[in-house]
Amino acid sequence: MLMMRQPKTYVASRFYKHQKLKEQAKHFWLRCCRVRTGMMKDMLRRALVHQKFGRKQKGTVALKLRQERLDAACAEHDLEQKQLKGGLRSCGAMLSNKSLTILSIYEPKTFQSLVEVAQRARIEGIYANHVELPDRRLSASKPNKKLTSGVY
Repeated sequence: MLMMRQPKTYVASRFYKHQKLKEQAKHFWLRCCRVRTGMMKDMLRRALVHQKFGRKQKGTVALKLRQERLDAACAEHDLEQKQLKGGLRSCGAMLSNKSLTILSIYEPKTFQSLVEVAQRARIEGIYANHVELPDRRLSASKPNKKLTSGVY
């Protein structure tokens, strides 16, 4: 039986894979020079897994922080976040939570005026629904009291 040699491309590709692995693991402070390739692969794999987990968590943490900041800013003006968003939506001002948070931190006077607009819109909305309805009579001889609809 003849023993077949592996082609040179296998040796070259293995060398370049090892160099790529060293390049990815160079932030481990020269430790890649002292450890074997198997340990280096494990360390790199573990680091990449934790990096992916951190990227997943980043969005949820930022969202929670933004919500807490907006709640605190609304609490300063004796208003809830839902009331602020509803009032602004009824006025036609579609601002995201991120932009409201930035306004509350860096431009408190602008945020205060937005809160006032939202409160006015909320009050006007309550009184706009309080409209008298026409008389409702069951018979021509006994008139009913005027009924009103609205939020009290």
